[in-house]
Amino acid sequence: MKKFLLLVMPLALGLIAGQAQSVQADTNVPQSYADGTDAAKVFPQEEVDKLIQKADQMPVLPDPGRPENSRQPRNAGNQYPRRAGVILVTPDSYKGIPTGHAAIIRTPSSVVEALSDGVRIGPNNWNSAQESGKQRVYAVDVNATNDYQEGVVAEYCATYTGKPYNWNFFNMDTRDSFYCSQLIRAGFLDSYNLDLNTPEFDAPFGKVMHPIEFVDSGKSTLIYRRG
Repeated sequence: MKKFLLLVMPLALGLIAGQAQSVQADTNVPQSYADGTDAAKVFPQEEVDKLIQKADQMPVLPDPGRPENSRQPRNAGNQYPRRAGVILVTPDSYKGIPTGHAAIIRTPSSVVEALSDGVRIGPNNWNSAQESGKQRVYAVDVNATNDYQEGVVAEYCATYTGKPYNWNFFNMDTRDSFYCSQLIRAGFLDSYNLDLNTPEFDAPFGKVMHPIEFVDSGKSTLIYRRG
């Protein structure tokens, strides 16, 4: 019996290793979470550009944001938003973040965002290219939540102010560090079990989210676009 196990185990391990190599060859994804720090590999620019082109062709609709017990439209289309819980997205590189950026509005004058120096409260000035440094901007409202719930999500995100930046993009389950889209996704997931991630950039070993996915998720309404 022992001789049989000694013969079979190396064979089984060899088959497992072969399967792992096959997955790598078939899916062209990084083999380890360490590779998840390379934005160019995690978010191939060609695939990102396709989603940006799609977002640029989407209609800009009136803000469906609503009080807790009402579904009445709020604003005419393409007015810059100021209410808590609206998600802002830019495909531009920003302050050392090469993959685009996202923030969630907290107050009419502030947003919560994860930057290269960590989670911060920043100015709600994305409507101005000169003030914000962002040439292209999208704003989306999440379809499944109301105004109150979105405000709760914004405050949830704000509780992580001071947490460091998460450079391992596939490590979305951690709450010890955050990148921008991870922070906002965590807010909706942890508060209301609503996952805004799409499978667009996911790998067999982990989920990952690019900011432009908030626009193209099918779970949001585009209410503002500039640039």
